[in-house]
Amino acid sequence: MPDIQTNVSPPEPDQDDEGSGSRSTRVSVSVIKVDDTALDAGLQLLDDDAASPDRIAEALLRTALAAANLAGPDVAWAAMRRFADYQGGAPDA
Repeated sequence: MPDIQTNVSPPEPDQDDEGSGSRSTRVSVSVIKVDDTALDAGLQLLDDDAASPDRIAEALLRTALAAANLAGPDVAWAAMRRFADYQGGAPDA
């Protein structure tokens, strides 16, 4: 299985008209295919949802499935099977 590269970068804080910042969490998944086609899926959570572990986990799952759907039906089905079979720990190669 190829290495999975991740990048963590803090977003610029959102400011409203009164100068107070709102909380946000952004989840994004990119698939770069062999032909250099880039597919991106993202989701942004705001306010209380941005700090909720359950909402962040749901956003991770939904964003990964959205990127898989963009990559095609075979990738989408393979991703759904892997998520359904996931029991924790490192995935089998």
